[in-house]
Amino acid sequence: MILTHWIKLTIIFNPIWRVCLLFIMFGCATPSHMMQSTCNFIPSDKTPPNWVLGDNHLKGYYVGIGQAERKYEDTEPDELIKQARSMALENLAQNIKVKVKSELKVTSIQNDKNNHITFSENIQSNLSTHADITIFNIDQDGLWLDQEKCIVWIRIKVNQSLVDQLFMISQAETNYDIANQSDLSLKERLRKIEESIDLIQSVDFSIVPT
Repeated sequence: MILTHWIKLTIIFNPIWRVCLLFIMFGCATPSHMMQSTCNFIPSDKTPPNWVLGDNHLKGYYVGIGQAERKYEDTEPDELIKQARSMALENLAQNIKVKVKSELKVTSIQNDKNNHITFSENIQSNLSTHADITIFNIDQDGLWLDQEKCIVWIRIKVNQSLVDQLFMISQAETNYDIANQSDLSLKERLRKIEESIDLIQSVDFSIVPT
């Protein structure tokens, strides 16, 4: 009996035992919301959309997909979305670069107020001639949050016809610039002008922004 009282007093007055006792008492009583993930700043279904799973084909559009993982608790949601959109713009630029039949180099990718991509087109020629193509009208097509892993996914798109028309205009302007080079023969200069005219006549200016 005396031994039992001694054990009780030891638990009460010994700080280490008191801490352990508190863990035992409150560990099981942790509110359920404390156990849930805090990564819920975007309402999202648990099942990811098809484009997150790899189906990034969208008829009539060039598509870019980007993601950003929240590695630190103090990372703001807006910053995470901005990072994912930046990655989506890079992916979009690469997809356009692969599909457009020109030797291209991305000179800048912006996702701030302007929201556009700028390419530099290096013309296959002995002359050092290039043209810049800036693509606007890039829309956000999808937003999904993996709440378990805290990863933001974004899909953006741009009209494929618009991009193709812009590259045709750029090629026409470049051909015209080459035609004005005095290093070329008259026959070559005329051929470049004719190519420019043919390209311009093929452009659908109704879908090209001013």
